[in-house]
Formats: sequence, C-alpha cells, structure tokens
Amino acid sequence: MARRGAGTVEWIGAGVLATIAFAMLGTLFWVSRNQDEHAGRWWIAAGTVMAVNAVVTLVGQPAFLFPLASEHAAAPLSGWLLYRGACEYTGRRPQAWVAGIAVFSIFGWFAARALARPDLMFDAAAVGTTIPVLVSIARLFQVARTPLGRLLAISMSVPIGLILVHPWFHAVDSSPALEIRIWLAALSAICLLASCVILERRMAESNHALRQTAEQLRLGTLISGMGTWTVDPGTGAVEWSEEMYRIYGMTPDMPVPTGRDQLALLAEEDREPFLRAIEAVHENGFELDHEFRLDLPGGKPRYARSRAQFIRTPEGRPILIGTTVDITDHRQALEELRRHRHHLEELVAQRTAELAASQQRLLHSQRLASIGTLTAGLAHQVNNPVGSILAAAGFAKRCRNEADELEILRYAVDDIEREAKRCGDIVHDMLRFASDRPTDKKCIPIDPLLERICVSLRRREPETGSTISFSARGPGPVVEASAIELEQAVANLIENAIQSSDKGVRVMIERSTVGDEVQIRVRDDGPGIPPEHLAHVLDPFYTSRLDAGGTGLGLSVAHGIAREHGGSLRLESTPGEGTTALLSLVAVGRATPAEPAQHGRTEPGW
Repeated sequence: MARRGAGTVEWIGAGVLATIAFAMLGTLFWVSRNQDEHAGRWWIAAGTVMAVNAVVTLVGQPAFLFPLASEHAAAPLSGWLLYRGACEYTGRRPQAWVAGIAVFSIFGWFAARALARPDLMFDAAAVGTTIPVLVSIARLFQVARTPLGRLLAISMSVPIGLILVHPWFHAVDSSPALEIRIWLAALSAICLLASCVILERRMAESNHALRQTAEQLRLGTLISGMGTWTVDPGTGAVEWSEEMYRIYGMTPDMPVPTGRDQLALLAEEDREPFLRAIEAVHENGFELDHEFRLDLPGGKPRYARSRAQFIRTPEGRPILIGTTVDITDHRQALEELRRHRHHLEELVAQRTAELAASQQRLLHSQRLASIGTLTAGLAHQVNNPVGSILAAAGFAKRCRNEADELEILRYAVDDIEREAKRCGDIVHDMLRFASDRPTDKKCIPIDPLLERICVSLRRREPETGSTISFSARGPGPVVEASAIELEQAVANLIENAIQSSDKGVRVMIERSTVGDEVQIRVRDDGPGIPPEHLAHVLDPFYTSRLDAGGTGLGLSVAHGIAREHGGSLRLESTPGEGTTALLSLVAVGRATPAEPAQHGRTEPGW
C-alpha cells in the first residue's frame, strides 16, 4: 500500500496522538512503581514502542527516526501489541488490562489499516473500545469526590452510549467512526489510568496511616503492658501479640500455646471460674472481665486480668478477641497498702486508747480539783447534821437524870444516829467521787440539792461580784442520781457562768418540770459564746480562757455526768446577751408538795 507524504493534518494528528501516547507512558511508568518489577518493565517497554509507532504510522518515514519506524516493522509490532493487549485482557488486574486493550487497540487499528485489512480494523476497534470506555467511566465516577467530576463521568456516557447503539458506528468500512471510537477509547484509558494513579496514591496514604496507627498501637500496648489475643473457637487458632509472650513467661519465637495449654497455666482454683466466665460471654454476649493467677513453671505466681468479647468476622464466624494485662505489681501494691492500712489502724487504735486513758486521768485530776470547789458545800452539808447532833447531845445531857424525859431522850438519840449516818453517806460519796469509782444512785429531791449549791456558792459573791438566784416552778421532783456528782455538774455550770466575765454577772438557776423531764436552766447575762466556739465547748480540754488558767474540763465533766444519769446538756448563747445551759434529767417521782414558785434569792433552812 503506497504511502503519501505527511501533510499538516497528519502532522497535527500525529502530534496529538504522540502526546497521548507519551502521557500514557508517564502514567504507566507511575503505575509500574506499585506493581511487580517484571510487569513494570513490560509496561515501560510497550509504552515506549507505542509512542514511536504512533508517530511512524501517521507521519511516514522521516529521516530522524530509527529503522524500527519503517512500515514493515510497524505492522508486526502493532500486531504484537494487539496480542499483548489480548493477553492483558485475561489478566488479574482490571485497571491494567482495560487500559492495555484501549491503548493497544489503537495501534492494532493502525497496523490493520496499513495492511489494508478492514476486518482487523473493526475487530480491533470493537474489542478495544467498548469495555475500556464503560469501565473507565464507572471508575471515574467511583473515584471522583466532587460533583463536577461525577458530572463529567455522566456526560461522557451519553455520546458513548450513542456510539455503541448507532448503526453508523458499527459499519466495517466507516473509518471515521472507527477513529472516533478509538479516540474515545484512548481518552477513556487515560481517565482510567488517572483514576488508577489517584487510587494508588490514596491507598499508599491509607496504608501509611494504617502502618503508623498499627505501630503506635503496638508501642502503646508494649508500654502499657497490655497484650492482645484472638481465639477462633471453630478452628482452635490462637493469635498472640508480642506482650502476651512476656506475660506468660515465653519468648516470641515459641509457638502459641493452645487454649488447653493456656488453661493449664492458670492456678487450679481459677480454671473453673475462668471457663464459666468464657461460657457466659459466648452464651449471653457479655463482656469478659476476669482476674486470675498464673502458676508459671520455675517462677513466682503472677496475676493477670483479661477482658474480651465475641465478635463476628465478615464470613459470620464468631471469634473471641481480648486483652490481657499483668496486674502482679498492682496486686502487690494493693496488698502492701492493705498491710500499711491495717498497721495504721492498729496505731490509731493504740493512740486513741492512750488518748482516752490520758483524758480519763485528766478528768480524774479535774474531779480532784473540783473537790476544792465543793469544800464549802461539803462543810455546809456536814455542818447541818453535826449541828443537829450537838443539839441533840446537849439536850440528852440535860435530861439524862429525869425519868419523865426518857421519851425525849430516845428521840434525841435517834436524831443523833440519823444525822451521823448522813455525815457518813456524805463522806462515803466524796471518797467514791475522789477515787473515780461509780457512785451509788439514790432517789433524791432535786430542789433541796439546788438550794444547797446556791447557798454554798453564794458565799463567793463578794469575791466574784456576781449574784446567784434560784427559783422553782411546780412541785419538787425526785431524781435517781448521785448527789455528789449532780452537785458537781450544777456547780460546774454555775462556775462557768461566773467565770464568763471579770466584771461580775447575774446567774439565775431555774427548775421546771415538763412531763417526766426535769429541766435545770443556768442563765447568765455575760458576754456570751461566739458561734465558732459554741459547737466545741462540750469537748474535753476546749477552753477560750487558757491564759486565765481554764482547763476546758468543767463543761465536759458536767456533760459526762448528765449522760451517765440518762440526761443531756445543751448550751444556747447569743453574743452580748448571755448564755443558757439546760441540764435535763429524768424524774422518777414527786417530793412533798412545795411552796408556790419562788423567785430571787433563797436562804438555807437549818
């Protein structure tokens, strides 16, 4: 077949086709970097020949080309390329063989045209255009991330659809139709290869990110001491991470033990609970969270904690995936902490007992110190019966020779005996109080006791500048108490009121009865107690008069005596207005009817 010289149109066509061929060459070279080395060499070699053959076929035999560019060499080479494209058609890489068919069919068509074989021209066009065009459009639509790219893919499908269905494009002798189809195939191949490049780049980026994530996860598990594992119940396959070998005292080059072998490494008492926990996870879908002890050969027992859950593979098979952490150090730290806590509790109990003993000794010392305060009251209590004894004794002396006064003498002796016994009781209670032994509780009228305390402490009024008054409302009740302790409690409340001010205060003692409760109020018009101190004034050794010699035991002792007698002690105070101490006791009866309510000062009845 005679060839004519190349004109302007042929040169333009050759330039366009050569540009496409060299673009394909660059694309194929890029793709070959991500393929195996052998396939890469074939792609580069074929692409180079394609580019040379494209120019040779259209332009002819310019002097600057190699002899390979002769018509006789171009035809067989193009035929071989067509064969190569057919081989790629059956390959395993869709992107590769689709692009190969599109490109190789172009040169197969040129070879068929040079050989004047229209049937080959149609076969080359039919095989090399339809499939790559459709696949490239689908791939472009899949790869495109923007609406514009997808619109381009859809717009390409319209003319291609017309080409595939219109009879004119299927005419064997229609060279323009074949050229259009081949050019579209070439364009589709370029789009397809471009999509391959984009996908390869995305895959490379994704793989790099996955490798980084996997490495970070591996380092994280190593640093945290966490091992990961999977178990396939169906096949029995077990996979371990590197850290699992360390936890079980093994090296990574050793085979992974089977599930039965792993169970044998557990302490005997932990095997059955571990199996039950796994069965519960498998049956109910719960998450496994179990601690167990490992009895490793030739080593100390270790403790581990496993957490796992069943998941399903894409094929629907259940596998158990989980983590295991070595908690030996944690358990040892907890055990050490428990030992220290137990030791600390023992120390606290010991110190508390020592403190309680010290407080008891101080309270006893305060009791002894209170004896001095109660001396005046004791003298008053003893003076009364002593006076009665002396009067009765004198009367007995005067009438000892008078027979008619024997009856009076008997009464006098009885009075002496009664008053002497009273003195003995007073001394006995005082000794019990001083020795810190429980005193005997007796039923005593409360009003006479309060009167005696007031009379006893009233003798100090000139010294303190204070005044003391007592009043009672209603019949006088009887309480079961130790007279000496109850006197001490009330005396402490009065002393606390007197000591609240150096300028003297008015102290008012009021007794009232509410139901079965006897209420003794000790009021004063002193400076009052600040709110921040009020909550602590009943605590032992708490005092705001430390510089004045206060011990902080007076109110605490009164509080303790009130509780020992089944009562209570409460304080109410308003700064600048005074303080009220309310001592409550349980009444067990009523004394003889008292006179109407008294107010103000009371004098002793001798």
